[in-house]
Amino acid sequence: MALDKTNFRVLSALANKKFVLFGSGNIASKTIRNLPKDSVAFIADNSISLQGKEFQGLAIQDPVGLSKGGYTVLICSTAVSAISSQLDSMGLVENQDYYVSPIINDLLAIEELENIRSEFYFTSGTAVVNDSQYGGGFYKKYTADPAMVLLRRKVKYFSWIQMKVFIHFLKNLS
Repeated sequence: MALDKTNFRVLSALANKKFVLFGSGNIASKTIRNLPKDSVAFIADNSISLQGKEFQGLAIQDPVGLSKGGYTVLICSTAVSAISSQLDSMGLVENQDYYVSPIINDLLAIEELENIRSEFYFTSGTAVVNDSQYGGGFYKKYTADPAMVLLRRKVKYFSWIQMKVFIHFLKNLS
């Protein structure tokens, strides 16, 4: 998924099509307040129990009708990846036929951080010992931990002792 972050000013410029909000909840409510009046055609939701009802005066419908096009879809749910996959399978194109609501731009940033995979190397200048857990040498670390990757990217010169203290601090936060 490579959905771009959007803002309401850019979305308002897409006035050639009405919006359909995918998801009916707090994010949809906040999105409606920030869009031009009468620019939302309806709300799409996978929940069968909500389909046929109304949310803030807008009909909630099955998303099946979205494959016919004619609308700009805004994802208004925290299930961004799953909904993106669903829209892709319907033939819609990300960043063209559908976008994420600007209300949840931060979720995109968090998801990007969570998916970082990295490998880095460091050395320790302490005396070499026959213990794989301690001593001097050249070390390789693979991590999927965003804090470690950010540490590597933001701080170029960090002693091993400082790094151990920082890692201990991060582990104790959770």
